[in-house]
Amino acid sequence: MTGMAPAAAGLDRPCNPSGDAPLPKVAAIVNWYGITDVVDLLKPPDPRGYAVEWLAKADNRDDMARRVSPVTWARSDLPPIITIHGDSDPTVPYSQAVKLRDALAAVHARNELVTIPGGKHGGFTPQERVRAYIAIRRFLASNGLADGYRIGQRKRAISYAKSNFRY
Repeated sequence: MTGMAPAAAGLDRPCNPSGDAPLPKVAAIVNWYGITDVVDLLKPPDPRGYAVEWLAKADNRDDMARRVSPVTWARSDLPPIITIHGDSDPTVPYSQAVKLRDALAAVHARNELVTIPGGKHGGFTPQERVRAYIAIRRFLASNGLADGYRIGQRKRAISYAKSNFRY
């Protein structure tokens, strides 16, 4: 989340409080089934207990929920963002991933949503994990952040997953 929030948001402490070194620059964000809109998780029809409890004692609950929600900080100058999310996630609704994708697309930010059909909150099968990691490598390479991920490597990874894991 702090990879999306601007420094002016005041949500992240500097890595080096003395200030004698520059802050690192986020090159890309890989979002594994993360919460993207806390405000949405607080309200009916399906409030999430963990979100309600997390902000229960906050005087400014709605403002805090908005400030810690990545969708709040969607803008075109963000680093590239790839989201991996199962469409049957019981913990963080899949709609959270869709909302982030749509918010980023609306401001023309580089992003991709990889949907794991039937996937829960993690616990993906080995083949689903291979698919996710291939997508991540491809996404990073397409944004100039990974050395050339060759199609032969992809075929070998898929072949390995199919031959070494039984489903």
